[in-house]
Amino acid sequence: EVRFSATIYLVCFCFFKQLAMIFMSVLAGNMYESIGFQGAYLVLGLVALGFTLISVFTLSGPGPLSLLRRQVNEVA
Repeated sequence: EVRFSATIYLVCFCFFKQLAMIFMSVLAGNMYESIGFQGAYLVLGLVALGFTLISVFTLSGPGPLSLLRRQVNEVA
């Protein structure tokens, strides 16, 4: 049944999201204690930037360069 499957999916998703938050909080707290506030947020920001760049170039759909070229061609 579709509703039961969706409910199980949602419950499992929420559970693992909370589990990931526990581990990320511990990791961020340990970094804050070992390398300080500025270093910890720099590392977290670089990790987020890395995932963003990977996502921009690997997810399906038209890439960012093709969209940029299309906008430039429309203006010209």
